[in-house]
Formats: sequence, C-alpha cells, structure tokens
Amino acid sequence: AKEVKDFIKKQEIKTKIDLKEAILCQSGGQRLLLPVEEVCFQGEIKEAWIPYLKQGLFPLKLLKGQGLLARWWGKIGPQLKGELRQKSEQELKALEIKTNKIWEKEKYLLIVWKKQKGLAILAEDFKLVSLTFEDWYPAPEPFLAKTSIEGQEAYLFSVNPG
Repeated sequence: AKEVKDFIKKQEIKTKIDLKEAILCQSGGQRLLLPVEEVCFQGEIKEAWIPYLKQGLFPLKLLKGQGLLARWWGKIGPQLKGELRQKSEQELKALEIKTNKIWEKEKYLLIVWKKQKGLAILAEDFKLVSLTFEDWYPAPEPFLAKTSIEGQEAYLFSVNPG
C-alpha cells in the first residue's frame, strides 16, 4: 500500500510556490498555511468578541478595547500590520471582516488582508513555520496548493490569490 501511495504521489503534478515563511494554524478541522505578509493581526479571542464571531463577523472597532477610555481614545491601527495598517482610523472603525466559520470554541483570531480583501480566521492554535521544501501539489479551491508538514497535509490559503 505504501508503494502505491508513493507512486501516486510522484504522479501528481507539482505546483511552483515561492514562500519562505508562513503561519500554520488549525481551523475547522484543517491545517492552513497563511503567507506571513497577509497576516495583519493575530491574538487570543476576547470574551466580548464572541457574540460577533457567532454571527460570522469581526468588526475591527473591537480591537480598541472595552473600557470607556479605550472606546473614546483607543486606536486600531497600531495593533495591525501589513496593508491593513495603512488604512485611516475612520476606515478601520467602519470595517467588518467576515470569519471563515462560526465561532465554536476556538481560542485565536488571525486576520488576513491583501488587496482590499480580508478574512478573519478562527483557529485552535497557530505558529510561524519556515518552509524549506518545494513539494507543493494542486489543491481544490479556495486553496492555492497543498503540502505535508510534520507528516500531515496543510493547505496554502490566500485571500487574494491573483
């Protein structure tokens, strides 16, 4: 059986992906690889966020905090990285990002953003991984490719694959 699997794997057409680092996370029963440059926020889910996450949305204004001072003078931008950080505070306050799934018990939120498209990913865990291999294989949409990390399949995802 192992020989058959190896033969089939060799027959698959390899996909060319140039990626050195990514965030590996577990979400919805799948292992996802997110390009580091697309991850604009990563952190633990706060109790006050859960009602929104149960509706499949994450308003960025929640990053300001809950207290009276935070609501009036808190800033969203400094908590973000990448393209999303370039937006004005007014734009950020009005922005609501859809989640990849409805919240169940996930502990972490990762926001990916590229070329005016975004997604809030609810994850059980995440870590930064260095990619020093070239075995990428075709994957079904919405994924760009798949590979094996630590003996398990992982799917490369981009919010704007173009």
